[in-house]
Amino acid sequence: MRAPIETLKASFAPERRKYTLFILGLVLLLVCFALLGVTSTFQRRAEAHNRAQEAAERHKQEVRNRAKEDISAVDSDEEGMHPDSSADEMADSSADSARSSHVDGSRGASASGGSAPDTASGTTPSGGGDSASASGASSAPPPAPATITVSVTVDGSRAAGYSATMVSQSVTIRQGASVYDALAATGIAVGWSSGYVRAIGGLAEFQFGAGSGWVYFVNGSRPGIGAGSYILHGGESIRWVYTLDFGNDL
Repeated sequence: MRAPIETLKASFAPERRKYTLFILGLVLLLVCFALLGVTSTFQRRAEAHNRAQEAAERHKQEVRNRAKEDISAVDSDEEGMHPDSSADEMADSSADSARSSHVDGSRGASASGGSAPDTASGTTPSGGGDSASASGASSAPPPAPATITVSVTVDGSRAAGYSATMVSQSVTIRQGASVYDALAATGIAVGWSSGYVRAIGGLAEFQFGAGSGWVYFVNGSRPGIGAGSYILHGGESIRWVYTLDFGNDL
C-alpha cells in the first residue's frame, strides 16, 4: 500500500514545483506593477508641482511687466505736461511784450507832440480802458475743476470668508482720474505698488494660491493695462473681482 502512495507523491512533485513557481512569478509581477504605480504617482506629483511653480513665475513676470508699463505711462504723462506749460509761459510772455510795446508807443506819441486826450468831452485814453478790462479779468475767480461720476464694485466672493459686495457705490472724482483713483475714492484699504493693485480690503494676491489676485473690468470688458493708466471719462461701471486661477475662473 505504501508503494502506490510513494509513487503518487513522486508523480505530483513536479506539478507542485510548477504551481509554486507560477505563484512566485505572479507575486513578482504584482510587486512590479505596484512599484510602477508608485513611481507614476511621484512623477505626476512632481510634474504638477513644477507646473504650479512655472505658473507662479509667469504670473510674477506679468505683474512686473504691468508695473513697468504703468511706470512708463506715468513718466510719459509727466513729460507731456511740460511742453504745455512752456507754451503757456511763452504765450504769456508774448502778451506782456505786446502790452509793453503798446504803452511805450503811446508815450512816444505824446512826447512828440501828438494829440492829447480830450478831457473836456470826458474821453478817456484807450490804454486806460484796456487796463480796466485786464484788471477785471484778473479779478474773476478761477473756474471750478470738472468732475465725473463712476460706479465701483469689489467682489471677493471666490475667496473663503469674503463678500461679493465688499464695495458697491458711486464716487465723484476729478476729470482725467484713473481706475485706481476711483477705487481709492471708495475709502476701502488698497495695497498699491508700482502701478499694480496687490490687495483690497485686506485680501491680497497669492493669499489663496499661486494664481490668485485682483483683476478689474470696465463696462464688462477687461482692459490690458494697469489700473493707474486707465483714464476714466465719466459714467463707467468698474468691477474688481478676486480670481483664484489667473482670471480663468471668471
